[in-house]
Amino acid sequence: YHTHSSLSQINKNRRQSNRDPKGPWEFPILGSLLYLTDKPHLGLTAMSKRYGGVFRLWMGDLYSISVSDPKIIREVWHKNFESFTDRPIIPSFIYFSGNFLNLAASKYERWKHNRHIVANAFTKTKLKTIHNVLDRQCLNLINRMSEFAKSGQNFTPSDHLMKYSLNIIMMILCSEEMSYDDEAEGRLAELIEPINQMFDMIGTGHPADFITMFQPFYLVYLKYGPSKILKRLHSYISAVYHEHLKDLDPENPRDLFDQIILYEYYGKHEESIIRIAMDFIIAGTDTSGNTINWLMLYMVNNPEIQEKAYGELLATVGKDRAATVSDRINTPYVMAIIKEVLRIKPTGPLGLPRMCTQDAEVEGYFIPKGTLMTMNIYAVHHDEEYWDQPSEFRPERFLDNNHTMYWIPFSVGPRDCVGSNLAMDEIYVATANILLNFNITSSTGKTLDDTE
Repeated sequence: YHTHSSLSQINKNRRQSNRDPKGPWEFPILGSLLYLTDKPHLGLTAMSKRYGGVFRLWMGDLYSISVSDPKIIREVWHKNFESFTDRPIIPSFIYFSGNFLNLAASKYERWKHNRHIVANAFTKTKLKTIHNVLDRQCLNLINRMSEFAKSGQNFTPSDHLMKYSLNIIMMILCSEEMSYDDEAEGRLAELIEPINQMFDMIGTGHPADFITMFQPFYLVYLKYGPSKILKRLHSYISAVYHEHLKDLDPENPRDLFDQIILYEYYGKHEESIIRIAMDFIIAGTDTSGNTINWLMLYMVNNPEIQEKAYGELLATVGKDRAATVSDRINTPYVMAIIKEVLRIKPTGPLGLPRMCTQDAEVEGYFIPKGTLMTMNIYAVHHDEEYWDQPSEFRPERFLDNNHTMYWIPFSVGPRDCVGSNLAMDEIYVATANILLNFNITSSTGKTLDDTE
């Protein structure tokens, strides 16, 4: 162990080339993991202030480069995409992707195939159908909130917003929804707990993903420890898949699931289809709901902003109908609020890491094959070079400037978030109708803590 530690420290502090980015002194075994704390995006942001917008570090035994310079982010993730296409081969990705069969973690060739399937299915799923789903689920949410408002009860947004997001994904994906009234109603309600547990596991990360000697043990743990969490979601989607296969009408596909099955020639790649569907549920449920949750918190803490948004909605939409996606273009202040929430609290602050597939040179930096690449979206969104007082919640900054280069909540390049348009529509419809119908305050009347 002592010899391994010594060699580990020597190797980690040896230069890759004379064109390496700056970086910290590395510890044996752990590398820079100690610097990252339990909120890695904040640890990496602090390091970027010391070492610059591109710096090297060792995540355990994985040589890594963290990028928070927006120009170089586009050079790596967009312009030089072909050198940075894959995800790292670590236990968490192997486990959650079913050995890289899904969309989010798959290797380049499989990703290209799966992305084409999903894009094709989205194109053939009528926009009107999607907007009808959004309007209906938003009405259900508003009705549920009205019950709380009339009874004078305190309203805890997170669970209800998760149901809103989950119902939208499931209705578009496979025509299923869950009632707001009865939490035990229907098999969809059974997904709430495993989805929350999965986010706890994915969100916190694990050092064993990055320390080679622990990886085999961690993979075994994932397979036999929390496996029932993933199995519940997998068995649910598998049952839905077989039901769809049984009564599929090629002339009249009902939903996204039907479109994907048809594209894959009646389930030629069954496991891959199931894994893609699981991606939709995992990626599409917590993210949008979480953003709306943060938005409500910022409305409580900024009543003058909430009032200004209400005035805009009242003048544009009025009280006689619900706000719809088509109102977005006429409500720039509401959109500015949404963009500011996604800036100040990006749901995926580090995106998903990439792996360099061949030796590359970007902006004079040498990046060897096998390097783990991290895009620090949080650092970009909080850099004083690009934002005036970035720690302040100020929607006005988006009224006359879209900040296209520096606002990247859905990542950039060909492998960015495939559901970004749906997410923005979903967040807008909920936000506009919540602000049009309710004055949101905290239960204590005090300002809420906005610490993550």
